[in-house]
Amino acid sequence: MSLIAQNEIQLQENASTKLTDENIDDINMWIYIKEQFNISNEAWYELALKTRQMPNIYKIEKKVKELNATWNFKPTPGEAEGAQMNFKENLEEQIIRLQEKGVLNMNTKIHVKLSGDSTNIGKRLKLENVTYCHQSFVVN
Repeated sequence: MSLIAQNEIQLQENASTKLTDENIDDINMWIYIKEQFNISNEAWYELALKTRQMPNIYKIEKKVKELNATWNFKPTPGEAEGAQMNFKENLEEQIIRLQEKGVLNMNTKIHVKLSGDSTNIGKRLKLENVTYCHQSFVVN
């Protein structure tokens, strides 16, 4: 059911539909609010049509796709919901970046420290975070 179609909410003229550098941070804030409060696309559509301050659902979905494309997330194995990143690929990318910046060279020995924690987000929802950091030493 659409309130717009029923003429219960009046359409307003939309501001510029072009996404600029100045409003990228605003889009990220709106994405956070949408995800934090689990707002459906249908509800977002109705709200965005009513106000000029909210970006439309197309802009939100486009930015989410752009953000997701920068990370190589894969679903976790098994029946549990979740996402994971390949540690080996991520570490290799980091090493290549550091070599290009001149921080590491072929004679550099790297020590990797792993750490992790878990958090109960909800009654049946648990979040596991694993992080890593590295130290480099020049080998003579």
